Amino acid sequence: MVGLNLEDLEKEATDQEKKIVSDIELNQKQQLAAGHHGVRY
Repeated sequence: MVGLNLEDLEKEATDQEKKIVSDIELNQKQQLAAGHHGVRY
């Protein structure tokens, strides 16, 4: 891990997390539109 500090790693993790959450939300909307019920909480 040459050239990466903790701040860079944390920012990268946060960016990945936002992308994953947004992908999941989009997937749920698409499933609902397709008539699937998605995840029930």
